[in-house]
Amino acid sequence: MKALLKSFAAGIITLALAGISSAQTVIHISGSTAFRSALNHALVDILNTGYSIAGTGSSLSNSTQLVVSGTTRTGNYAVVFKTNLTGSLAGVQSLAQQSPQIVFSPSNSNGGWLLTSLATTAGTYFNSAITAAQADTAAPADICLADSYQASTYFYGTGYTTLVDQLVGVVPFFWVMGDSKDPNVHASLGTVTNITASQIKLLLSSGLPLSMLTGSSTDANITMYPLGRDEDSGTRLDAFAESGFGVFGSPVQYLPGIGGSITNINLPSTPASVSGPNATTITGLMPWPANPNVDGLSFPVGHSGFNSGGTLAKIIYTPVDLNAQDQFGGKFAFITYLGAGDAQTAITTGSTAVILNYNGVSGELSPSNDPIPSTASNIINGKYTFWSYEHLSYLPTLSGPAKTIANQLVQQISSVEAHYSGVSLTSMNVSRSVEGGVINHN
Repeated sequence: MKALLKSFAAGIITLALAGISSAQTVIHISGSTAFRSALNHALVDILNTGYSIAGTGSSLSNSTQLVVSGTTRTGNYAVVFKTNLTGSLAGVQSLAQQSPQIVFSPSNSNGGWLLTSLATTAGTYFNSAITAAQADTAAPADICLADSYQASTYFYGTGYTTLVDQLVGVVPFFWVMGDSKDPNVHASLGTVTNITASQIKLLLSSGLPLSMLTGSSTDANITMYPLGRDEDSGTRLDAFAESGFGVFGSPVQYLPGIGGSITNINLPSTPASVSGPNATTITGLMPWPANPNVDGLSFPVGHSGFNSGGTLAKIIYTPVDLNAQDQFGGKFAFITYLGAGDAQTAITTGSTAVILNYNGVSGELSPSNDPIPSTASNIINGKYTFWSYEHLSYLPTLSGPAKTIANQLVQQISSVEAHYSGVSLTSMNVSRSVEGGVINHN
């Protein structure tokens, strides 16, 4: 009888544990677009086969919004991941301030699920097995990815929760130069291979005469203007910190016009060759309009920028039109800053955009699917300094399966997937304690 009772009790415990494992855990993820490829691969690689996935990108690597449903390989937890990656600082705020950020609604066109903010966009779905039960209204993030420490952002200190912060990799950044259809400007740009921190400070504050990059006085009347990210971006924070411009510096960044309109940006789907007969071109520019509401903050003319590194990659590989002039009647071209994956997109086949050395050193960007090779010795040994740590953060109150799964993601990204977006922590022979800070040998 006792044996029967023990067996019955064991069965009850087993059923209870099975019920716990099968209870669906929903995890909202916000934050960095620069490390999205590594994150997205980790989301599916910690799951058993048979998971369902829908997204708004053309591939797993470049999607900034995903819904992924399945069970974890370890622990067999039933989970739905919902990502909305709009920038590192937005991710930190979404946790530290708990601002509802992610909204899903049904798509009438293809049976899948789209973010309401993209409801008019025909998203690409990897399959349509995402159901109404896996869609929800506004919800705060549970996890965020960030290219910076929380203490380096606006969202730290009084009034904000201090997050649990775990390093998952190193994210390199790059300065990328666009091109022009003017043959003389094109020829001069073709001689440029490097940009320095001092030149970047001038670029961000007022534009940079091309002659300072070429060494030729005949290029003094051609101006290089900065394209950049908005205040949500960790890529922006790191670019400003590394160059010494200042994390909270006030730049004058620009909004380009494509196809005859400055305020209506029509992004090209493929690179526009300088020599192509019908290539899309940039026809004008203006300082970025005042932005009255980024994370509840207001910013003046020139201060803000694009909310996506993927968008910037498409802009920078679009050449300036032969007849385009700036507000002074002069010729111009653009320089921007991008994470590794987006920089790789910018220099894809057919593009004439180029990666610049930084302070005379190459970041060794690879043309392969993995943008940073494991042999990138300049980054690994501290010679190339335009990089930061990638952080996976969550609230100290996160508990149960959600915390367990979050830590599984930390392990998966840091040990397996980091190469999709940067460099693994174990590969690095150097370290630093703050963005743009002193680099020390380990």
